Amino acid sequence: MKNLKKLISLLLVVMLLFSTAVLSSADEDPNGTNEDSLPTGEITINDKGEDGVYNGYKLINSTNSEEYLTRYAYTVNEKYIDILYSVTQSVTVEQAQSVETAVKHESVLVYLERFEHDSSDIRVFIDKVYRAIQKTDLMPDKVFVGGEKTTAEQGYWLLADVTDLNSAENSANSLVMVDTIGVKEIEVKVKKGVPTVFKKVFETDDCPDGALGTEKTHGWQDAADHDIGDTISFKDEGTVSDIITSFEEYYYAFHNTMENLTYTDGSVKVTIDGNDYTSYFTVVWNPDTKKLDVYIDDLLSIRDDNGKPVVTPDSVIVLEYDAVLDDSAVTGSNGNSSIVVIEYSNNPYDSDSRGFTAEDRVVVFTYQIIINKIIGNKETPDTPETPDTPIIPMQKTAGAVPGVPLKGAEFTLYKLNDKGEYVQVSKLMTGSQFVFKGIDRGVYKLSETRVPDGFNKADDIEFIVNAEYDVESDTPALRELFATDPGFRNITASPDNKTSIFLSDINSGSLITYVKNYSGTKMPSAGGTGTVLIYVIGGILFVGATILLVKKLRKKTEAK
Repeated sequence: MKNLKKLISLLLVVMLLFSTAVLSSADEDPNGTNEDSLPTGEITINDKGEDGVYNGYKLINSTNSEEYLTRYAYTVNEKYIDILYSVTQSVTVEQAQSVETAVKHESVLVYLERFEHDSSDIRVFIDKVYRAIQKTDLMPDKVFVGGEKTTAEQGYWLLADVTDLNSAENSANSLVMVDTIGVKEIEVKVKKGVPTVFKKVFETDDCPDGALGTEKTHGWQDAADHDIGDTISFKDEGTVSDIITSFEEYYYAFHNTMENLTYTDGSVKVTIDGNDYTSYFTVVWNPDTKKLDVYIDDLLSIRDDNGKPVVTPDSVIVLEYDAVLDDSAVTGSNGNSSIVVIEYSNNPYDSDSRGFTAEDRVVVFTYQIIINKIIGNKETPDTPETPDTPIIPMQKTAGAVPGVPLKGAEFTLYKLNDKGEYVQVSKLMTGSQFVFKGIDRGVYKLSETRVPDGFNKADDIEFIVNAEYDVESDTPALRELFATDPGFRNITASPDNKTSIFLSDINSGSLITYVKNYSGTKMPSAGGTGTVLIYVIGGILFVGATILLVKKLRKKTEAK
């Protein structure tokens, strides 16, 4: 009978089912002269600390020669021989029970010797063994507690993680195969084998290239800014367990919770490794909770033309969808978040056990323009009218009004589109304060489209709204909000810019300005056709009368 050295090296390399074992020390004597017996192995499992619980099943026994301590022999543990034989020979346990023990022993060891150095084959084998054990009333040979050193007899141990992980975050159950032969201490570090998820939001500047003084932005980021009413694209990129082949069923769900965003019906698209499988997923949108769930009860049910699951341990699953920024959106540094977690099957041997990834968050920022209408006072009645530039003293705060409020105006805000044309964003007629809420970066023009009675029209203001925020961050933050003129000169009050057109309040996401109206002697620059005609006729009559008067004086002079 062979001694299964091939199996020993194989299992030490693979350390079944996404696990690694660190050998602290070994007491074997390379010269075979050590008269002391080999120590019993000690196993420590640290992946879940003291909360971890593992059932240990010693599948294979080992013995060594008293004279040559480095020589080993292996026997199948009689407790599991029927299960091992049934798995290796693809028969039932009942059928295995009728076979002679010696035959079963030889068959199992020969089967194991034939394994190539391919962890996926061994993984399938051990999965089948553990599932068969679960169907029996066999008790584990030893229970291992996380973080504690546990003495284990020499042999090959199957360690099954039985920690209750239902609803746990970033954790999963697993199997570990450990060899204790000739080893004093083994520390088992179990890979988690859990999915990950990354969320992105699409940013785009809806203006001509270079209009903001920087390159036009297009791309997936951790934050973006948008107008209220914009349709915004989101993307969740998820992975699966690296032992997904150990599962018989695999539940998988994207759970998205939105703030002040409304899902666009029919916009969901799900791809697996670039191929569209949207039709396999269920989409549920709850407008009250602002929650979007996209899930499939069994990811492994999606199969190719050959009947194989399309999902592999290396698969990437991408969910894309659109949502509209609501009228309820908040402006400023708080932003409007969208958060995703993935819920997944986390125990290959319990289909009802589910786990959750850590959440990932993106933020959509939006801003507002606040116009305060005030009466402008000239120094003297004869002071000529000039194009008026609002000047904001640095010490003024967002709530202060440096002048007497003036009612009766109407303002229209225009935005430059990607064709280079100004289009109307909003028109407001209210008291003395006008709030244009829900705008993003862009080029704008503010025009007084109705002038209060007794006052002259204020000049248009053209300006650029600009902002700086984190584009790659777990916690995206709004860093700066400011305005520039069309020449990209900063016109926002700051410690270095004591007076300017706008004040900035980053917390509320506000750019505040004061627009003055003057009354006085300035003639309107536009009038009706009749008015112009009267002016023209009056001028002609005046000139004609002057000519007649000159002629009459000449005649009187000649008569004399």
